[in-house]
Amino acid sequence: MSLVFFNRLHQKLFELVKKLPKFKNKKAFIFSTSGWPFFGKIFHQPLKKLLFQKGFKIIGEFNCPGFDTFGVLKLIGGINKNRPNERDLKNAKNFIKKIMKNWLSLSHASSVSRSRRLKFKHIPQKLSFDLPVEEKEKRYCHFYIVRHGLTDWNEKGLLQGQSDIPLNKEGEKQAVEAAKKHFKKIKFAAIFSSDLVRAKRTAEIIALEKKMAVETSKLLRERDFGPLEGKHHQAVENELKMDIKELRVLSEEASQKLGIESDEVMMARFLRFIREVAVIYPGKNVLIVTHGSVMRVFLTKLGYLNKEESKNTLIKNLAYIKVLSDGVDFFVKKTFGVEILI
Repeated sequence: MSLVFFNRLHQKLFELVKKLPKFKNKKAFIFSTSGWPFFGKIFHQPLKKLLFQKGFKIIGEFNCPGFDTFGVLKLIGGINKNRPNERDLKNAKNFIKKIMKNWLSLSHASSVSRSRRLKFKHIPQKLSFDLPVEEKEKRYCHFYIVRHGLTDWNEKGLLQGQSDIPLNKEGEKQAVEAAKKHFKKIKFAAIFSSDLVRAKRTAEIIALEKKMAVETSKLLRERDFGPLEGKHHQAVENELKMDIKELRVLSEEASQKLGIESDEVMMARFLRFIREVAVIYPGKNVLIVTHGSVMRVFLTKLGYLNKEESKNTLIKNLAYIKVLSDGVDFFVKKTFGVEILI
């Protein structure tokens, strides 16, 4: 997405595309605002030409008016004041919905046959989906997505959500053991974590031996459980008259009624982060420390778990999943500490 600067998209977009390797039929779309929307798609032409040279197929273009004070326009206070407006945003939203429907579907990841997967009471440690051939894997970012260590609230059966609860001694010990057992030999290009202290501390312990810094993001946070945070699972069941497992798969309607963050909202922020990182680190290993609900819903969105399995899946502290992605496609290569209890 870019503003148009003097009839041209931002120079950094061109620099980014020039650094990309050549692809075959990779899909892309262009999204911009400009002072002269009548010529918006004309302004896209130089970038489109460069994308074509890199093997991209343009599947959509969007341009709307934007407030412009460039050059002499500044003397008259600019043009297109208060743009984009509500109508522009609605049009942009509809454009993205169309793109998402046609392009960003994750359902293809369910290529493992149901009959094969349901033979197991837990997800096998080395079960993998159909992966790209070896030489193509170099284009994919190799994510290690990890759940944080144990906390006192975990032990007491309290809903944590976005309450900032630290690791306890056992949680610290779990992180140290995982760093040695699972991640010691892996060379990470970057380490990210949720900004909640239990995730951040877990990431710091793993990063310590590697002498790496940890970058945090709110986009990696646990689901916001709103008014239910700090309550015992049994108390929540009594209050809502429903099995606590039902909170693991939440529709937009149900979440609004309960004042809880929905699956869709949680995944939108998580996928936004992971897609951007995938583009920045092709062929590299990246560690992400996040939370149980995020990992469970992510696996469900990929088709790795169905909804019933998702409700009955245990993601242990320091469990992890290895996922390959180029920001568009996702392939689950390995899981550890993820158990289906049905």
